[in-house]
Amino acid sequence: MDFLILNLCLCVICVPILIVHRLGQKLLMLSVASFFILAIPEREREDRSEFVSVGRIAISACAFLYIAVGWAAFCVAIASNVSNRPTAAWHWLYVAASLVWFIQLPLRVIDPPGLYRKVSTETRTVWDQTGYTFHTTLIASLIILGLSSFAWVVFTIWPNLTMIPYGWILKPILWALKAIDGFLKRNWWLVAVILALALLRMLVVRARENPSEWRSWGTELDAVVMMAKTLSSEWAGYQKTEFHHAILRSWGGATAEDCGSYILVRNERYSHFEFHFMFGDQPNASMAFLYVRGLKELQGLWILGRSGALALSLKPVNGSTVSFEAQKAAGLLRQKFDLQFAD
Repeated sequence: MDFLILNLCLCVICVPILIVHRLGQKLLMLSVASFFILAIPEREREDRSEFVSVGRIAISACAFLYIAVGWAAFCVAIASNVSNRPTAAWHWLYVAASLVWFIQLPLRVIDPPGLYRKVSTETRTVWDQTGYTFHTTLIASLIILGLSSFAWVVFTIWPNLTMIPYGWILKPILWALKAIDGFLKRNWWLVAVILALALLRMLVVRARENPSEWRSWGTELDAVVMMAKTLSSEWAGYQKTEFHHAILRSWGGATAEDCGSYILVRNERYSHFEFHFMFGDQPNASMAFLYVRGLKELQGLWILGRSGALALSLKPVNGSTVSFEAQKAAGLLRQKFDLQFAD
C-alpha cells in the first residue's frame, strides 16, 4: 500500500511540474532565439544588446535548472518519507520508483521532435535561425538533464539535503501527505483506479503519436510555413539584380540559381522543399510572389506566398499523380495553419 501511495503522489504532482518544466524550456528557447536574431545586423534594434540577450539566456537556464533539480528533490523526498515507514519493505524498490518518475519527466519535456516543432512555430527566428535555436536549446536541455540527474544521485545518498534549497515547498507537501495518509490507506482501491487511469491515458496518447512523421518531411512543414510568410513579405519589391546576392548573404546555407523569370533558392536545411522567387521576364523586375515547391515524396505540393499571405496548390509534376504524402502534408497545413487552396 505504501508503494501505491508513493506512485500516486508522484503521479499527481507530475502534472503541474510537467507544465512548469515546459514553460522553463520555452523561456530558454525564446531567449536563445532572441540571441541569434541579434547576430543579424539587419535585425538588431537600438534598445537591445547582446549583453541583455545573454543575461536572459543565463537567467532562464538557471530557472530551468532549479525546476529540474527541484523535481529530483521532490522524488527523493517522497520516496525517503514513505520508505522510512515501519510498514514499508524493500527500500530499494522505492528508490527505483523515484528514479523512474524522475527520469521520465525531463525526457518528455526535452522531446526532440516536440522541441523542433515549438522552435519552428513559436519563435520568430527569421532568416533560418531555427536550426541554431533548436540545437542550442536541445544541448542546454540535455546539460540541465545531466545536472539534475547528478543532483538526484546526491539527494538519494543524503536525503536531508533536499530541504536546504526546496524545504519551502517540500515541508507543506510532506505535511499534507501525512494528513491524508490514513484516508489513502483506507481507500486503497481509489489509489489503484487513479494510477490505472493515468497509465491508460499515457498508453492512448502514445498510440496516437506518429513518431515516423517528424523524422522526414514533418520536421520541415512548420518551419517552411514561417519562412514562406517571412520571405514573401520582406523580399517583395526587391529587384532581381539586388536579390541574387542579398539572399545569399542573409540566408545561411542557401544557394541561388537564376532561371530566367524566377530565381531558384535551395537551402541545405530544407531537403523536401525549394523556393521559387518569381520576378517576370523584365531585366529589372521586382519580386512579385513566391512558390515553395515540395520535393521527393512531396512532389505536387506547392505553397504560394504573396506579401505574407499563403495559399496551397496540388499540381501533378510531369503528368504524374499527386502523391499520398503530398496530400497528407496539404491536409496538415490546412488543419494547423488554416491555409486554403488557391483558385
